[in-house]
Amino acid sequence: MSHPHLHLILNPRAGHRKAHSLASSIESELLSLGLEVTIAESASPGHITELALQAADAGHANIAIAGGDGSLCEAVNGLMRSQSEPALGVIPVGTGNDFVKTAGLPSDWQEACRDIAQACRGERSLPRVDVGVCNGHYFMNCLGIGLDARIAMEANKLKHFGGHTVYLIAVLKTLWKGIPRPMARIEWEGNKLEQETCLITICNGQVVGSMFRMAPNARIDDGLLDVVIARGVNRLEALGLVHRVIAGTHESLAKIRTLQTRQISIHLDEPTPVEADGELIAEGAMALEIDLIPGGLALLSSRN
Repeated sequence: MSHPHLHLILNPRAGHRKAHSLASSIESELLSLGLEVTIAESASPGHITELALQAADAGHANIAIAGGDGSLCEAVNGLMRSQSEPALGVIPVGTGNDFVKTAGLPSDWQEACRDIAQACRGERSLPRVDVGVCNGHYFMNCLGIGLDARIAMEANKLKHFGGHTVYLIAVLKTLWKGIPRPMARIEWEGNKLEQETCLITICNGQVVGSMFRMAPNARIDDGLLDVVIARGVNRLEALGLVHRVIAGTHESLAKIRTLQTRQISIHLDEPTPVEADGELIAEGAMALEIDLIPGGLALLSSRN
């Protein structure tokens, strides 16, 4: 009897090199669960995208990523560029692991291995989730424009800290540097909005930065993006906003606008940083076209 095959892509730098230290344990766990496993390790930023595209084009039907949200985003950018349609599993060994929270996937790496093994055996149909795309770059959890992108930039400099500490320090450092307020022209489904903004977050998932419930009502399979737009704020107002976002109670604030859409265009009057799933994808964007691909990716999970 043949064993199901899993092609595992591992980011050894994920989670303060947690993935590197767990590599042999993850492989042993997957083998013990009856899977045939091949492993490819990424060597540098961006390499996961190349490895995922190669694996998909080679015909691997079951692919998993061991890493965090940034690793997942890289993998998705490879898979979505392939003509084949493999399923993607996630073994969460990153810093935030925001996507697994929203998707209801196991947060423990061993439980994730068991879930992936069960899915590889084909005992249930695989769930499908929506995939966002901005100017040709795919994202799974969120796209941040402005303040949250600046926070992500600071957080990526602080990966030697652990857990929520990374993001709290990044918030304080970002606010200390000041809060730019570019004018934004936003268009969606025949609607237009022009205003000063400090933050625009396009959410497929609910949680960003490990602890911020940016879009508490978002679903990754509803065919809609949840958009949060914040007017320009000062440092004191921003601190209050941080507290409300952590609690997920910010949507009622006067300076917050929320909407749902399948497509949105954003034009900014000054270069503004943009992050996707916690990784900077543009230091100074001024025009963004954002779309959603409903059910664009199959998850290698037994959880429906």
